[in-house]
Amino acid sequence: MVVNKGVWIEGLLLTAISVVGVIESIRLVLYKDPSLLSDWLGPGYYLLVVSLAVMTTGVTYICKNRSTKPSATQDSSNEGRSRLVAAFATCALYLVLIELFGYLAATFVFFMLMFWIVGLQSWFQKFGLACAMSGIFYIVFVKYCGMSFPGGILF
Repeated sequence: MVVNKGVWIEGLLLTAISVVGVIESIRLVLYKDPSLLSDWLGPGYYLLVVSLAVMTTGVTYICKNRSTKPSATQDSSNEGRSRLVAAFATCALYLVLIELFGYLAATFVFFMLMFWIVGLQSWFQKFGLACAMSGIFYIVFVKYCGMSFPGGILF
């Protein structure tokens, strides 16, 4: 079977990013300074697990989306590309906002925009899910894992 060019690009991009992550995680595991890290899990093992999961996702994506020819819905619409560009722009905006306004406010705006990009219709649902996700991420990363994020002017 022939694999779509778009599927190849997307799958190989995921796989390439994960390979970089695996290499970096191995470097962190082998060459970390024990006096700098109080957590035995550290960034190396976590990054290794996430990178291997992303690698598996990339390879699975290529294998599952093989077809003899691209379907009409894949190549006829620019909607998918515009959503992808909007998602990358939202991530870039998030990097700027997190420094300016802090983790909670920037994360809330990020999720509101992402839910809009993926097509969630109800503003009430967007608001509720953005509040819930921001709160959950804050509890998990800041309170439970003890990570420090930029404070910004709001939080």
